[in-house]
Amino acid sequence: MSAGFSPLNLNERSQYDALYQMCPEKPADLSFVNLWSWQDKYKYQWKFDEDLCWLRICNKDKTEYLAPVGNWRQKNGKRRLAALKLTELSLSRVPKSLVCGLKSEIPFAAVPDRGNWEYLYKVSDLTGLKGTGYKNKRRQLNRFLETYNYEYRPLGLREIPDLIELQRVWLEQKEITINNNLLAEHQAVLQLLENWQEFSSRMLGGVLYADGLPIAYTLAEKADREYLIVHFEKALYRYKGAYPAINWLFLKHLPESFEYVNREQDLGEEGLRRAKMEYNPVGFIKKYSLTAETVH
Repeated sequence: MSAGFSPLNLNERSQYDALYQMCPEKPADLSFVNLWSWQDKYKYQWKFDEDLCWLRICNKDKTEYLAPVGNWRQKNGKRRLAALKLTELSLSRVPKSLVCGLKSEIPFAAVPDRGNWEYLYKVSDLTGLKGTGYKNKRRQLNRFLETYNYEYRPLGLREIPDLIELQRVWLEQKEITINNNLLAEHQAVLQLLENWQEFSSRMLGGVLYADGLPIAYTLAEKADREYLIVHFEKALYRYKGAYPAINWLFLKHLPESFEYVNREQDLGEEGLRRAKMEYNPVGFIKKYSLTAETVH
């Protein structure tokens, strides 16, 4: 097992964030906010190596190495990988631009990991909802706006108790079959909210109310000046059109101007994939699983 890895901590967050900003593509699952939120489930560890940070998942049954964060354009990837002393090169969720950079140095097999491709949209498309491609979304949104006595609030400390209660109620809906993944996601949301003040300078969110009750929320991260990542979004199913409404209202009320929004992956779930495709993505952060023989 490779030495030098340690659990994530807040003290080295700024060092990690600086390396994340170097990445030509900024995957949602490699942002520090995402890693910290899901720490209980995945037991992430990191190892800083000059202008890279290596990441791995340390579950009880296996250790899984992820794409590194940092300067993907540097040309000594082979030496860096050899220093990890892995018995077999196996990297998960590797963005396409990093795959292309490694090709000249290391012979490997790259298998598309379609379930982890992240969906990219233009903010102007999701706020305008123009054209026939968004006809159904406009209909669902207008139905909600005309049916309910609603209020949208940008997320601040005052709204966090409402959001926590909404998350609990969402998990208990009769339409939801509770499983370990949903329980882990629930804990990830709570982990982020419990550390809200630590991350508030880079976080944005909103809560949607109907008849005075919280019914939907969005939690998002400012990845850079033009690029926003939606990490969590939930709505109560009994309020028809609440999902299109929170999506639209959150983006319409952004306090800053962003060109693109990343709405993360579909994890191979057909219903989720269909829902994401209905919003007409303009692109993807494509990811691959890499395997090769031992790197020397």
